[in-house]
Amino acid sequence: MSTFKVSDDIISAWQAGVIDFNRFGYWDAHKHWEHKWIELPQPQKDDVQAHIQVCGVLVHLKKNNLTSALKLSQSALLKLSSAHWSPQIKILGIQNFLTDFINSTDHDFSHWLSLAEKLKAKVVL
Repeated sequence: MSTFKVSDDIISAWQAGVIDFNRFGYWDAHKHWEHKWIELPQPQKDDVQAHIQVCGVLVHLKKNNLTSALKLSQSALLKLSSAHWSPQIKILGIQNFLTDFINSTDHDFSHWLSLAEKLKAKVVL
């Protein structure tokens, strides 16, 4: 596992986002994770952006906006990295969730939101 230096305020913002995400506050998690993500090096920058986009997917699902949810799902899935580094935001099971959502013909919003509620985020230090 490689490491890179992230400021304490970014780590604090990521941790606040994890709390919001795990309470289904996807918009608030997005705002926390967006904090200075543009300053991160690649590939960490794309990985954090993917997690921000995941929040967008879930917000669009809450608003019954299938087109935007699918578009963001595809973008997020392309950006998610299988690389391991520290520190890092992780949403357990997110790649399977996005893949299943994109490939599904069942776009019942309540079904996907109930599955999303089983997703758990964490910061790996």
